[in-house]
Amino acid sequence: MFAVAAHGGILYLQSTEDDPADYDSDDPLTMAELGASIRRVLGFDLPLGEPTRLSRYVFQDRQAENYRAGRVFLAGDAAHLFPATGTALNCGLSDTVNLAWKLAAAVQGWAPASLLDTYHTERHYAGARARRQTRAQVALRRGGDPTPETHPLTGTFAPNLTLHTDPDIITVAELMHTSRPVLLDFTDRPELREIAERRPLRVDIITAKTDNPPADALLIRPDAYIAWAADSTEPAETATSGLHRALSTWFGAATAH
Repeated sequence: MFAVAAHGGILYLQSTEDDPADYDSDDPLTMAELGASIRRVLGFDLPLGEPTRLSRYVFQDRQAENYRAGRVFLAGDAAHLFPATGTALNCGLSDTVNLAWKLAAAVQGWAPASLLDTYHTERHYAGARARRQTRAQVALRRGGDPTPETHPLTGTFAPNLTLHTDPDIITVAELMHTSRPVLLDFTDRPELREIAERRPLRVDIITAKTDNPPADALLIRPDAYIAWAADSTEPAETATSGLHRALSTWFGAATAH
C-alpha cells in the first residue's frame, strides 16, 4: 500500500497485491474494486471520496534480447519492463541520455565505428541489473523468505486487525507500540499460550476475537512481521513444536520453570 500527498490537497493511493481474479484490463477501475483491494491489503476500510483519476496496471518482467537491430534502437518500455514501480522511468531516461549523444555523433560524422554498439553493451547490462533489483523488491514485499514454517502467512506483514479483548477493543497496530513480540490467540488454545508463557518478559500473550481471523494464532515480531502462524487443520503437536521453534529462533530460549 502506498500513499502520498500531491498538490491541491489530492492524495495519491496505490494498492498492490497478487490478484487471482480474472478481469478485462480494458474495463475501467471502479471505486468498489479499489476499496476492496485496500481492505484486503490493510485489513480495514479507508474512507474514500470522489476520485480524480482511477487506473489499473500489471507489473511485468521482460527485457529485449538486443537493444539495437541495424538502424532500429530500443529504449525505455520498448527495451525493458520491470516488476516494481519507480525504476522504469529512471532507467528509460538513462537509456535516452546514453543513446542521444551517440546518435548525434553518428549524424555529425565523427563517431567511432563501434560507438553505436556500445549503447546495447552498456544499457542492456544496466537493464538486467535493474530487473534483478526490482525482482528482489517484489520478493521482499510479498514475503516468502525461507523459514522453518510453511504457513503462507509466515514472513508477511501482519494485517491491522481490530481485536476484541475483554473488555477492550484494540488494533494490531496499537499492540506494536510496545515494540514487543505478541502471540495472538484467536481460538483459545491453551497449549500454545503455555509455550509462550515460558518467556514472560519477552512475549506478550493476547487472547482476542476478530472478524474473519486469518489463522488460529499468530506470533508477530516487534517489526510487525509474522514469525509463525497456525490453523485448526494443523495437528496440535505440529503447531506447538512450530511455535516453540519460532520463539527460540527469534526470541531466545525458554526460561526454566
